[in-house]
Amino acid sequence: MRLRWHRADRVLEVLAAAGAILLVICFLVGPWRLPESVPIHFDLAGEPDGWGPRPVLLALPLLAIALYILLSLVARVPHWYNYPRPITPRNAERQYLLAR
Repeated sequence: MRLRWHRADRVLEVLAAAGAILLVICFLVGPWRLPESVPIHFDLAGEPDGWGPRPVLLALPLLAIALYILLSLVARVPHWYNYPRPITPRNAERQYLLAR
């Protein structure tokens, strides 16, 4: 079944891609202004209790890009999802569009 892409789907896809690209740009520009050691973990009071080198921040844009790619690909195959109700020919398109 080929699902229609609505305007909202396209807008959300563009916003997600722009957010991932913006995070990469921020990483390329920002971290090099930070000290060599940056906080990487915080306690319940919001105080840093773990420190690491600046390059550890590279994990953030890499994770964002990986999640964007994975979720964009998964959105194209909604018949793989696990649904709480049985999918029938009558409700398939609606369920797939809601899941995407």
